[in-house]
This record gives sequence, structure tokens and C-alpha cells, in this order.
Amino acid sequence: ARAPSPAQTAPPSRSRGAGRGPRRAAAPAARRARFWVPLVAAAAVVGLVGGIGVGLWWQGSAGDQAAGRVIARAELDPFPDWPGARGAAVVEQLPDGSREVVVDVDAAAADDAPLREVWLIAADASGLVSIGFMDGTSGRFIIPAGIDLAAYPLVDVSAESDDGDPGHSGDSILRGELRTS
Repeated sequence: ARAPSPAQTAPPSRSRGAGRGPRRAAAPAARRARFWVPLVAAAAVVGLVGGIGVGLWWQGSAGDQAAGRVIARAELDPFPDWPGARGAAVVEQLPDGSREVVVDVDAAAADDAPLREVWLIAADASGLVSIGFMDGTSGRFIIPAGIDLAAYPLVDVSAESDDGDPGHSGDSILRGELRTS
């Protein structure tokens, strides 16, 4: 085994033209990469901004369908046994023609009554329709088809006991008359 001669271990010559072959092949690839990287980054930014915009539009249009056109409002006034309670109700007509009552009450009306039922009551108190129980300080309730709000213009929130009796307890927290918008 012979030791390699200096000619065999010497680094390649740096003379003009030597070593240019691989550099020339690498240079176009580097230029292509420098061209595509900013282009891909710009496309990613445009896609991200576009995606956010579409998401915001979608969320806004879905919210518009869930909330309808307000057709009536009521300020809900407290009954004497509930002096600190306050609330409001609005009736919304949804795009499909159905109607909902949205009731918001303050913490005094929510905290002191564990069960709160929302009613539509005839102006002369001759009839009442339960539309549901509130959970928290806000609720959305479907108005049954065929209910004429001119005949049932009062929105009532009552304190109910968990006794299985489906009737009104007689303990109203808040009540107000709907006025058309």
C-alpha cells in the first residue's frame, strides 16, 4: 500500500473555468427558489386574509339569519315583591316567517328565582300561554303558530316552584306590554 501522491490529494484547481460547471447548474436553481419563495409566501398571506374574510362574512350572515327583524318591544317592569328586577323583551320575525320573543332580565330577577317561566298573556288576563323557562339572564322563545300578539300583548316572567303544576304560580317578577316597532 502506497501513500497517495501530492497530486492525488491536492484540492481542485481554482483556475478560470474550473469548477464552474456545478455552480452554473446551481445558480438557476437558486434563482428559481428566490423567485418562488416570495410568491408562495404572498399566496399564503392572500389565502389567510381571504379565509379570515370569508369566515367573518359567514359568521355575520349566519347571525343575520338567527336574529330576525324586530317587530315589537316591551320594557318589563317589576312587581312589588321584586322591586330591584328589571328586564326587556323584543319580538323578532325570522326570515322563515316564524317569530321569537327574546327576553333579557337583570341579575336581581335571575338570582332570586330558581325557576322563571315566560308567558304571553291576554290584555284582559283572560288567557295565557307559556313559552318556556329561562336559564340565566337571557332567553329566546318561539311564539307558537297561531298566537296573535294583538290578543296576547303582555310578556310576563314568573317565579315558579318545582311542584309539577303547569299553571302560572301567581308570582310575577316582571311584566310589560309589547309595542310594535
